Amino acid sequence: MKLRVLTAFTLILLIGQVGFANNTEHKTHREPTCISILANSESGHDTNAIKENFQLAVPLDVPKIKYFIDDQRSLIGIRSDRTASGNHMYEDFIDFNGNYGENSGGQFFVYSVAGKIVGTAGFLKIDDITCELKKVYVDQEYSRMGIGKKLLDFVIKRARQFGYGRIVLQTRQEMEAARRFYLINGFEEIKSSSPETSAIWMSRDIRNPDEPGIFAIWMSWDIFLRA
Repeated sequence: MKLRVLTAFTLILLIGQVGFANNTEHKTHREPTCISILANSESGHDTNAIKENFQLAVPLDVPKIKYFIDDQRSLIGIRSDRTASGNHMYEDFIDFNGNYGENSGGQFFVYSVAGKIVGTAGFLKIDDITCELKKVYVDQEYSRMGIGKKLLDFVIKRARQFGYGRIVLQTRQEMEAARRFYLINGFEEIKSSSPETSAIWMSRDIRNPDEPGIFAIWMSWDIFLRA
């Protein structure tokens, strides 16, 4: 009798282990990483099933990313000419894999809600300790929802994982809201624009995952009082 009970108990344990292994394997196959949401939409996948997600961009995504960024720039009064040879806006996209692909030291992301691109951001290698924040844009329909902060925090986290200790960015004098956003989030101006351009360079130390310092807290309070 005891032998039969022991045998039955052993069989139950074995069946449970097999079931757990199969379930684990099934979950592993259902959770692919770094799949382009844009490429999926063109290949017939149901991207509407994705509620909110970051996706690593690939070269096939570039045309739609450009149109998204140009649309957002036009809404704030900045015109982009996609065909002009003198347009430097998308120089980093010419060799997308070289700047954002595997082993490039950089990455570019799209942020989607319900299958729709509502944000973009990336980082580009400058040297072994410094990277540049690139093309942080948020759909105007989704403004004031914290998506810009999500994009910035996500990119900085990824850049830190790549071993960078400093991140720089370039913005424009007329984009005062963007400038204040970066000041709130720990950036400092490091280079004023020259008379020939409206560019402003900013920098932030990202060696430690600390919250922005007292200056950023003061800027947040100042903006709150002005609102």
